[in-house]
Amino acid sequence: MQGLLCKLKGLSKRTLHNEVWVFHEPDKAIEDIWREIDKAKEEVLMITYILKDDDVGRETLGRLEQAAGRGVKVMLLYDSAGNITGRGRLTANLKEAGGDVVCFRSFWGGWARYAWSGGRFLASPVLRNHRKVILIDGRVGYIGGLNIGNEYAGRPCTGPYLTAGKTFRDIMVKVKGPCLVDLREVIQDTLAMQEWQPTPLDRWERPSWQDFMKGLNESTDARYTPAELKQEEAENRYPLYPLPEESNPDVGAQAAPPQLVEDVAVQIVNCNPWTRDYALQKSLYLAASHATRRLWILTPYYSPPDHIRLAIEGAAMRGVDVRLIVGGAKSTDPPIMYSVQQNWFEGALRAGVKVYEYANAREVMHGKMFTVDGRCGSVGSFNVDALSDRILESNIVFTSSPQVVQLLDQQFLFDASRSAPLDLQQFEERRAKPMNYVTSRIALAVYVTARRVLAWDYDFVADM
Repeated sequence: MQGLLCKLKGLSKRTLHNEVWVFHEPDKAIEDIWREIDKAKEEVLMITYILKDDDVGRETLGRLEQAAGRGVKVMLLYDSAGNITGRGRLTANLKEAGGDVVCFRSFWGGWARYAWSGGRFLASPVLRNHRKVILIDGRVGYIGGLNIGNEYAGRPCTGPYLTAGKTFRDIMVKVKGPCLVDLREVIQDTLAMQEWQPTPLDRWERPSWQDFMKGLNESTDARYTPAELKQEEAENRYPLYPLPEESNPDVGAQAAPPQLVEDVAVQIVNCNPWTRDYALQKSLYLAASHATRRLWILTPYYSPPDHIRLAIEGAAMRGVDVRLIVGGAKSTDPPIMYSVQQNWFEGALRAGVKVYEYANAREVMHGKMFTVDGRCGSVGSFNVDALSDRILESNIVFTSSPQVVQLLDQQFLFDASRSAPLDLQQFEERRAKPMNYVTSRIALAVYVTARRVLAWDYDFVADM
């Protein structure tokens, strides 16, 4: 495990002595965010992908307006593609109150620039912000997959959507401590991409994929400070907690409540297609490659890029307990991704990955987390699919605290109890039905075409 953490140290800063809360129930997360906004005295910086014009969206905007009225600096950034109909009317009052509202990169206007550039990757309008980050007064921050809207806050979705009447299963992490400096840099990095300016994260000299793969076995212990080595030694002495028996009827009976975990080592790891910063993807590859006991992954969709797929399947083939929870037929949004991911299941199942399809028809799977060996894990906004891998600004909060990871593992078991296991025989029977096979292949063709035409970075491919 120390080898993994040493290599991760080269991808982003690692800070000590942080406080962490994990929210598995979105309604409690949004209520906690509202309380912290109400207490804000200096600034509220919020980045989201989707900002819905519904009860939760209006309530959130109302609290931001009140904060701006108190003289608090308020900045709200939402993605134009995630809010395709615009949010000018919804955010008008916040602007009048003095808040700074940023609509991230016009989606419709970007197509003309993309055509004029000759289809240049960096001008593609499909390169989007997918980060969900909140920083309040420099004293508390949030990071995870939670958007702003009814369905993301435990209330049924309203409106003419395929997800109408459903809620979203999601995870949010609240942090306090030195890692908030890194969270501020994430916000600055996102704003810089809006203006095509150099970002504070550019100063990190990260290796190319080719050099990264060559140097995996090199020792990087020198990157550790004495204080970090001392904490790492303490963590290594922490006994691995026993997993509850799956036959126990109490396992998965309820979601893990939010709990404070103190003295936590944290890394904020990012990816940014504009700067070709793929540190986040490298961290997932490292985690899967170094797993020795178990690797548990929760993701809305599973269509990973080859390097991550091979690492996951390789872990299963060497005897690691690899489990994967993904959206099911009635819990995936958009539905095409359910058909797309069928094309990746056969390889995973043959390698020994235990696949679960989320079966709660009243919820859409939107959570994103992974844990390794009960010792380290992450929560964030990164989907394990090859299109998101190439086109979305995302980030995760990575921790090596066994106490935090235990909470994540308990929640994973809860989600697994509400999922349907899929074995190889069931999958082959499913694929044997002509309609299922044709649907999955058509969906794959659309998916691959979109990736090749709109998100094909020739410089990235040459760097592989």
